[in-house]
Amino acid sequence: MLSLFAALITLGLFRWELRNIQTCSWLRRRAETLEGVIVTAAQIPKQPLPPRGIGKTEAEKWIYSVTIVAWLSMPFIIFQLTLQPWWLLGTYIVAAVLILVLTVISVLGDIRMPNSRFGL
Repeated sequence: MLSLFAALITLGLFRWELRNIQTCSWLRRRAETLEGVIVTAAQIPKQPLPPRGIGKTEAEKWIYSVTIVAWLSMPFIIFQLTLQPWWLLGTYIVAAVLILVLTVISVLGDIRMPNSRFGL
């Protein structure tokens, strides 16, 4: 059951980090709008694209997802969970599937804020 707790904590941190990414993205868009005139006039290069199209958001989605799956698979790797009472195994599987579904929803969800009508 420790692995369920660890997976839930990791999922909570993941959701919190997705919100932080959302806030950061919102702030960066505002800064880009405000700096647009200065960057164009000064001919300063724009921010480089992420390597191979994998930025912070994509990397964090991978890291957290793999960590959650690793936590949920620990009982099967370390212990022979199948030797436990059937009701304990059933409870574990139901909880693990719920955590996995929430993880998939988090990974597939779009965290980008819609553009405002007012620009800022």
